[in-house]
Amino acid sequence: MPALTAPGLWRLSATLLCAVGLCVLIFGVRTTRSSRHAALVIAAESVGALALVLGLAGRVMAFGIGAVMVGAIATIHFSHGFFMNWYGTATGEGFEYHLLALTLAAIVLVSGSGRYSLDERLTRRA
Repeated sequence: MPALTAPGLWRLSATLLCAVGLCVLIFGVRTTRSSRHAALVIAAESVGALALVLGLAGRVMAFGIGAVMVGAIATIHFSHGFFMNWYGTATGEGFEYHLLALTLAAIVLVSGSGRYSLDERLTRRA
């Protein structure tokens, strides 16, 4: 699988920064560290999910989704245990789902987007 080129990475990072800027404008001009983190998470989850479905910049987007999942496990869900709160009896949700999403992101990081992805079509040599 061909790798994403440097100009493509530059365009991708510019798009993500524009998405963060748009989120900051929507949620308020005054920014704090937590609001910038929230904007990055929103950008990674929305743009990343759409790009993964289309197979566009799969490895980069999988890294973003994986980073969000690691952050969610480390900051919130690890203290509630492994299992999710299926029956509503516990105080919070465990990290079962997040570990699954992290594993799927690792698979895309290692193997790429696949044969039928937009990455493959855009980088195919005639």
